[in-house]
Amino acid sequence: MREIIFTVNGPGELSGLIFPLVKAFRRQYPDFRYTLYVVPCQFRAGNEAELARESGLFQNVFSVAEYRKYIFRKTWPSSYQPAPQTIVFYGGGDSWHARALAKKYACDLYGYDEGKVARQGWFKKLFSRDRDGNLMVDAALARDIGYQAVPIGSEKLTVGLYPGSRPRHLRVLVPFLSAAAEILSAKYPNINFRWGIRPELRRAVEHDFPQRFSAPYEQPGEKYDLLIALTGTNTAISAALGIPLLILLPLNYPELVPFDGLLGLLSDLPWAGRLLKRLLIAAGMRGRPYIAIPNIKAGRRIAPELVGVLTPPQVAAAAEETLLNIEARRVMHEDLPLAIGKPGAQNIVNYFAELWR
Repeated sequence: MREIIFTVNGPGELSGLIFPLVKAFRRQYPDFRYTLYVVPCQFRAGNEAELARESGLFQNVFSVAEYRKYIFRKTWPSSYQPAPQTIVFYGGGDSWHARALAKKYACDLYGYDEGKVARQGWFKKLFSRDRDGNLMVDAALARDIGYQAVPIGSEKLTVGLYPGSRPRHLRVLVPFLSAAAEILSAKYPNINFRWGIRPELRRAVEHDFPQRFSAPYEQPGEKYDLLIALTGTNTAISAALGIPLLILLPLNYPELVPFDGLLGLLSDLPWAGRLLKRLLIAAGMRGRPYIAIPNIKAGRRIAPELVGVLTPPQVAAAAEETLLNIEARRVMHEDLPLAIGKPGAQNIVNYFAELWR
């Protein structure tokens, strides 16, 4: 039996990279064993292991606590033994953890790089979204939402509110986007709003934000005219579907911007950490013309971005401007998928099919 061990560090990587890749492997190799390790990371939401188990894609899912417990031991959990033939596949975060697992399993290390891997020499092969295809496109093609082009006065006009997928995002952006939606709704009561919040987060949102803007959650088959979204994986997935975007990075909330390694630990300290994070963000933004994945990949601004100390009226005004300009939305609808690129999951599977022949 052959086993593929995946690593993941956060919810965006899990849904946008690992899930579509594992689905492609399972279509071709349904009898393989699929194992997932959630590795330590400051970008982690905390529910990745639960989501992975609920997906039904993996025979084994190990949480961060289980990873830490066994990574330096020669033993395994009592109910688990590795298959005779294994590989480790890196899917995000600090690649050191994937390398440590490859050493523990005494097997080759492969991975998928979005331009963040520093030590490429650790890998037998490192797949690239620019060379081998974009796994976020695979994730997008599995989603049952799309674009519609209706004028701002239409009763069908629909706007999505996407506050992110981590608790720290929701704490800030559910109230912030609620205020922006209230302003838009007061001026255009015909707009249909939808909350783009993952099902597993909805109970917490309902408990913590009973006074949030009243709108239903996104349902399969939803058609949007605009998404107002925090920059991140969701913007890339929505761009692949050609849905016009208004992309936000409110720097008045530094907790929305995580950092790797020691800087991340220091910036999470009370009081001094908040000031340090503000300074780091200001330094990091200098010389960066774009923050959103589709704009970065295109090398130009396809979707509008709002970066800085933002207010709900400012966001509402920018959304109104985009909704009024149906031609600009049409251009976004056409150009965003071109910037994101083509799917890549099957290309990766095909490589291993040749290797294992």
